[in-house]
Amino acid sequence: MGYTTVLKTMQIMHEKGLVTRTEEGKAHIYEAAMREGDMQGQLLKDLSDKLFSGSPALLAMHALSLQPASDEELQQIRALIERKRGA
Repeated sequence: MGYTTVLKTMQIMHEKGLVTRTEEGKAHIYEAAMREGDMQGQLLKDLSDKLFSGSPALLAMHALSLQPASDEELQQIRALIERKRGA
């Protein structure tokens, strides 16, 4: 990937608020604007809103239908459902 391609991608990400930019001399230093978990949450919410009418259940069911989940993952999902029921 060329320098100008990376630079343009970083500029677009900066415009969208995905990264911050500080200037040090001629250099631009880019850093993530959000923590990974926060970004994942925002992207999943956007995806759910756009593709699944805002339904987290439809998003989860579709994701689980794409490939098998391990027994451990299924147990974690069950535990999350139980916590949500109790909330």
